Amino acid sequence: MKELTDILEKIRAHDYAIIEKKYGEEMWRMFMALENEEIEEI
Repeated sequence: MKELTDILEKIRAHDYAIIEKKYGEEMWRMFMALENEEIEEI
């Protein structure tokens, strides 16, 4: 996540970097749970 936000900052995508910093970890955990069929897709 750090590498992604650093790249976003470097290309001046500051708004996206803020979103990733705030929600990125949780979105990744939810994605992995969905892929592992631990939660249902709605």
